[in-house]
Amino acid sequence: MLRTKKVVLNAAGLHAGGGVQVATSFIDELTKIGLGDLSVSVLASTEVHRNLVDLGSDTSVFFDYRVLDVFGVGAFFSGISRCFRGADVVFTIFGPTYCINPARVKISGFAQPCIIYPDNDVYPRLDFRQRVLLRLKFALQKTMFRYADIHVVELEHVKTRLVSMRLAQPADIYVVHNTLPNIFFNPQQWRPLKAILPNRLGVRRIGFLTRDYPHKNLGILPAVKRELLLSHGFDIDFLVTLNEVEWSARDDEFRSSMINIGSLGMAEVPAFYQAVDAVVFPSLLECFSVTPLESMAMGKALFASDRPFVRDVCKDFAFYFDPLDAKSIAASIAGYFGNRNSYIDHLVAAEAYSRNFSTARIRAQSYLEIIRGCI
Repeated sequence: MLRTKKVVLNAAGLHAGGGVQVATSFIDELTKIGLGDLSVSVLASTEVHRNLVDLGSDTSVFFDYRVLDVFGVGAFFSGISRCFRGADVVFTIFGPTYCINPARVKISGFAQPCIIYPDNDVYPRLDFRQRVLLRLKFALQKTMFRYADIHVVELEHVKTRLVSMRLAQPADIYVVHNTLPNIFFNPQQWRPLKAILPNRLGVRRIGFLTRDYPHKNLGILPAVKRELLLSHGFDIDFLVTLNEVEWSARDDEFRSSMINIGSLGMAEVPAFYQAVDAVVFPSLLECFSVTPLESMAMGKALFASDRPFVRDVCKDFAFYFDPLDAKSIAASIAGYFGNRNSYIDHLVAAEAYSRNFSTARIRAQSYLEIIRGCI
């Protein structure tokens, strides 16, 4: 008689951003497609759990489901390794796993662009202390990632860099494209924004759904707002989604220029896009971000960094700019709003493209195939 194969899905270290979206979508999809002969246990962070509750996911299908939060190197002292004992496979949806992992096969999702692109536009913009701390952090992560047997990445350029930096062998790296979360295809699950937005007559809204990480390049937005008004005559409200700590840490100029609606649950995300006229994405560095796909899927113009990690996903459907130049960003935005009606067909094509980029079902099945292949 064949022994049931034990699999642990580890999402205990995901607390914000795209990692939470991917984990929520994957776990939710598993509740619908079935697990076959696999005995699957799930470790969900509080944020992943909250999103699963919002979606009405039936987590009772799993052998074990528990809510557990670990934060970075705190995993070494959290006792999480006990949850991995006896497992045939542990899949840390986005790593690294900061602990001793006794599983027979260790799979780790990889999405740390600063590791594979150490010479980037982010570090020069930080002060000395920030640079040192980040380099130490990523040096530790680089070491921990080496303990994974299998790496899962979201775009081909990430695999290429992992191989060139000798962090993994080509045969041990699987590319599984990110995709729109299922919430975008199920309007009945959408929830209205909790925040009350100002409604200024004739003023357009541009949104940026993000955490305040250095590579997101949020600090350039006040200069873009000034440039739009002074050089192009457009008064724009920029909407951001920072938590209270991030918002408080920003200077007076930023807070007086931006409108912060706070962090969002997945069920609120479509409402955020409905509330804006367009989306800006000035990021300096990514492995992959689903924000561009989300904005296009909701029929919104996307103003984005002219960088390969955006072009590889968005092709010619975004309005590109130099993310280091406020004038370039403002010109891209003004060019669209100054001739908006001529881009209707462009937005329709972008929406169709994004909605067919991949699906949550395909991604979940791909993850399962990798897990089964390891077993």
